[in-house]
Order: sequence, then structure tokens, then C-alpha cells
Amino acid sequence: MRPLSRVASALSVSLLLVALSGCGSTSPTRTAASATATTQPTATPASLPKLPTKTIASGACGKYFPDTAPLSPASGLVVTQYSGLGNLAYPDQQLPSSQPAQPIQLPQYTFPAMYTDSAVAVVNPNPHEGGGGYVLIVCNPSSQAHTVSAVQASIASISPLTGVTQEWQGCSGFYVPGSGVVGGGCGGADFENEYLHAGFASDAQVGASVTATQTGSNTDVTSSNNYGPLPVTLQPGQRLWVEVGVTQPSVAGYYTYAFGLTVDGTATGVVAYSLRTLFDPHPIEWNGRNCLASAYQAQIAQTPTPTTGQQRLICPPAQ
Repeated sequence: MRPLSRVASALSVSLLLVALSGCGSTSPTRTAASATATTQPTATPASLPKLPTKTIASGACGKYFPDTAPLSPASGLVVTQYSGLGNLAYPDQQLPSSQPAQPIQLPQYTFPAMYTDSAVAVVNPNPHEGGGGYVLIVCNPSSQAHTVSAVQASIASISPLTGVTQEWQGCSGFYVPGSGVVGGGCGGADFENEYLHAGFASDAQVGASVTATQTGSNTDVTSSNNYGPLPVTLQPGQRLWVEVGVTQPSVAGYYTYAFGLTVDGTATGVVAYSLRTLFDPHPIEWNGRNCLASAYQAQIAQTPTPTTGQQRLICPPAQ
């Protein structure tokens, strides 16, 4: 049985989601609290060429296949059109770029939506395999076997970053007056069948394409099949979870990646898009530990104690 809890550490980058302590639940049906966030650029997968959609019978690919999500046909197979994130991607919480440098109450947070065309995840580059990549879910709903032998990745869109990125990594915890720094300490496990890596050049632009290289493989925890590394032949009804870590270009910005497969020896072309993802190697990192600085302690001492609930504060680096 595939675990449905998705706590997301690095996507070949350290992602910005939020778990107050330990792991956060990020199942395909998770709901999101409203978040304080900066206005996002409009270059999303929705602005890219629409992919053809394939409908399959409920349960044709097993209990844990997201057959209600948009699916692309791929030479007899189907693929989730929008890729979620691996269990160890831990996206950070994005704060407004104009947020003043002072202690603030921990904001509400938003989990990147699974298998949608509108999610944005914010990340810090830190190449990492086995848990932090984009996940493609492939299934064979047909009546004959098909073989997946390769995965291609390309840069579909880039929106350059303007301003600064301010963020809080949930794994770093928060500050509670009288208790100190609490929370954080994320952990977890990642169970995909195939682990691949797409390494882009530091100056890569839209249209750059690479064939992902295999970095590992795992037992198929959804059906107890040990496929081993690609190529993998899927029998009718079988599914394959493929995670693609990305080493992204060095320019900060909002990136969308496109993915294709090689099935039965033929390239399918684009069958899936990634989450639109902000990569910024130099963010301003907020956390609870920063609140220990004397300047912030003085401000916190002057802050009225809330009449209900607990103060959970985060602070930027001390000036």
C-alpha cells in the first residue's frame, strides 16, 4: 500500500511548504488554508499548450491511482498531466516581499495542490534525489503490455523573479515567548518506483531539453512488484511512480517543466507539466531562531499577550 501522507525537503531544490512540526499531510485531496503571499506572475501551465485528455474507468489502475485527475494519453498508457512533489520536498512558506523586518505571527499556509495546473511552490536550490522531485504517475489501462524506457524533461516557461524572496521553512520551527524555539524537525520517507535526475545547464533557457538519468529504483509499494530500473514493461492495470529531480538554471524565477516519455521505443512528446515553481538561491530566510536576537526580543517584550491562542513568531535575519 502506498502511503498517502506527503511531507514535502528538496526538489533538487529545498521546497517551501509548511509543516509546523514533523510531517504535513499532503494527499491528493488535501485542503489548503489561505496564505499570505505575494502576487504571482501569470505564466502558469494554463498558459502553455493544452494537453489532450484521456478518461479511464474508475479503478482501472488500482485504488491509489488518481484517476479523477487530468490524464494524458501516452501510447497506450496514461500519465497525470500535472506532477505533484515527492514526499521529501518540504516547500517553504512564501512571505510578501514587502514584509517589514520585525517579528510576525506565524502566517497561515498553503500546500501546493496536487495534480492541478495552478499551484506554485517556492524552493531553494539544493540538488537532492529520492524524495524531492516532481512525480509522474503512469498507468496502463489498455489490454496489452507497454514498455517505458526513458523520461524527457524540458523547460516550458520561465518568469524572471522581480524583488526579493522572503520565506519560512517549516522544518526550522517558530518562536514561542517563554518556551523558546519549538516545532520543526521534518522527516519522512519516499516510496516511488523510479528515481531520475534532469540536470539543466546553469544558463538553460525555455526549450532546453534533457533525457533524465536514472539514480535509483524502489519496490512498487502499490502492488508489491519490484520493477527495477527502466526500461519497465507495464502489464494491463499496472502503474508506475516516477520521480524526476531537477538541477535548475541559476537565474532566479518561476519555472515550469514539461515531461515526456519514451513508450515502446517512441517518444510521446509532452504529456505532463510540473508545478510552477519559484527557484531562488538567495532568499531571506525567516525562522524562530532569528527571534532570539536582542533587537527582536525587545520588540517581542512590548507585544501584548494574545487573549486566545499561542504566540508563534518568526523573524528575518537580524539587521
